[in-house]
Amino acid sequence: MALESKPGVSIIVCCYNSSKRLPETIKHISSQKVPDEISWELIIINNNSSDDTKTVAKEEIEKYKVFENRSFIIDESRPGLTQARDTGFKNARFECVIMCDDDNWLNSNYVKLAYEIINQSPDIGAIGALGTEYLEVEKPYWFEQYKATFAVGRFSNVSGNITNSNNGLYGAGACVRRSAYLSLVENGFTPLSSDRIGDVLMSGGDSEIFWALELAGFFIWYDDRLTFTHFISKKALCPKNFLKKMYYGTRSEIILRPYSYLMKNKSFIVRSSIKKDWRWLFLAHLIPFLAKGRFLDILIFKITQKINNRIVTSHVEYGKIIQIFTEKNYNLVQYANLKNSKWLNLKHKSSEK
Repeated sequence: MALESKPGVSIIVCCYNSSKRLPETIKHISSQKVPDEISWELIIINNNSSDDTKTVAKEEIEKYKVFENRSFIIDESRPGLTQARDTGFKNARFECVIMCDDDNWLNSNYVKLAYEIINQSPDIGAIGALGTEYLEVEKPYWFEQYKATFAVGRFSNVSGNITNSNNGLYGAGACVRRSAYLSLVENGFTPLSSDRIGDVLMSGGDSEIFWALELAGFFIWYDDRLTFTHFISKKALCPKNFLKKMYYGTRSEIILRPYSYLMKNKSFIVRSSIKKDWRWLFLAHLIPFLAKGRFLDILIFKITQKINNRIVTSHVEYGKIIQIFTEKNYNLVQYANLKNSKWLNLKHKSSEK
């Protein structure tokens, strides 16, 4: 695996049954205003799609002269966004990799700005962007409160270095230094999260990369000059699908909990040995869940199909309980593994050599 990357920008679009979303996404990429001195490319990863994603991608790319000699379509049969993204990084030619979702419409100066920002410092590992929304249907009454879950809104009040803020960036539209990511992999980085697999909406694979980069010693950056529009479909805004997204998102948070402990320099060691057992944590969430009637909230939603804060909270708490039961003491094992990873403080170790 070559760690060397050429100066330039690689746009990676990971696709699973994306045929309906790709045309507009590719159209916006074709409108990039890139100076001649900046090399760039488009890589479409067809991740085990069962529709005509690959055919549509090829047809759309052929519409635009700008993609001549700078576009590739790669098949990745292993299901899961994590696998598709990894394939994209390993096949990219350039140092700045833009993780463009199949429903992200990049503004026309995106490539130029991403290139300029990441070249401000070799210590920048990842850059987050500002997302705005384009909704396929009328905005639901609950959208503004939860829009951050759709990668919409200003991530930080200040552009620049946000390292040590204990926050992950939006994965949508984020830019990652390719050599930094490959250094993690070369030194044993293995993701805990599978991220989305088909219609199973697990998430957090992008946040895991950002946290790993920060723990390796790279800067995490945010710049609200980098802007994109997130096309949000009617299906995604359906209350049932939104709650499903929240449920799986919370389960993903539990999976990635060892990172939060490392980020905060905490330990799983607690006073009472019984609290090390997963059953303690399970009961600590289950008892209030039952006492507050959270299970009833879930049943009420099934009848009414209406969202309020209490119903959202109940689905989030339910996700925690299910994942704690599923994980059991696995988090303890993963925390120990992460704490001994070769890639921790990798940037500092490399500079000391």
